[in-house]
Amino acid sequence: MFLFIEPTFKYCRNNQEILNQLPFKHCLLGYVDITATNKTNSIQDYVQQLTGVRIFPWVFIGNQRLHRQMQ
Repeated sequence: MFLFIEPTFKYCRNNQEILNQLPFKHCLLGYVDITATNKTNSIQDYVQQLTGVRIFPWVFIGNQRLHRQMQ
């Protein structure tokens, strides 16, 4: 499972906190901080191809995406 995040966004931080509380096996949960690289626009373009929008967060399990905002 992985989560595309922008750490400054409240909903990204909330999703990350929720997922960190779940008992995932080591290396089965990952985060992609789209601001940690100079390829932010490319990542947003890719996510837009997958989801239809450029906003975050998005949670993926394999190639399946979950709802954008976990409550």
